[in-house]
Amino acid sequence: MTADRLARHYPALQPDERLALMLAAAARGDDLDHERLVAAAPRVTFTTLHTFPRALAFREVLDRFRAERLALAARYFHARSLAADAAGRVRERFDGVARVYGYLLLAYRDGWARFCDEHLLPTGGLDEHLVGGDVLVAAEGEAEEEAATGAAVEGFFWRAGETAPGPLRTAASIAAELSETFAARLAWWEGEGR
Repeated sequence: MTADRLARHYPALQPDERLALMLAAAARGDDLDHERLVAAAPRVTFTTLHTFPRALAFREVLDRFRAERLALAARYFHARSLAADAAGRVRERFDGVARVYGYLLLAYRDGWARFCDEHLLPTGGLDEHLVGGDVLVAAEGEAEEEAATGAAVEGFFWRAGETAPGPLRTAASIAAELSETFAARLAWWEGEGR
């Protein structure tokens, strides 16, 4: 059966069947089939609070950013573990790597707080209720004890004879990136991007 003949049956699909086919089309990079499935889907109408687009945009930014923070925490703990098992220059190197990740953990935490303040969103109370909150609290607590600064991070790269992989991220630059992403997702959910 050809794709066009198969697509004629798309309007009859049930929601679970359609979603499975949409995900399969996306996974194989078949944009045309994905678009056909979307175009053939019946539409539903519902009403919701006017804050709904903003809440969805916030949740998307929160989820993505939280995943990045958890990845940093994992790298931080991994570097600390490698340092504990090493000696000499190797230990110094892993200690330095851990300090870089510790610095970034704190910059991400503080960038999130700035972003939330700028958008009148609560900064506290979420971490302990979401998956991995205890991990972030532990990692950021240990990173605070090390108190790695931006200058210390730049010094680490200089002493290692390496160039930093880009401009050093700061709480301000992270907050700006979050605001930009939030604005883009909010525009999409409010219908400007669809």
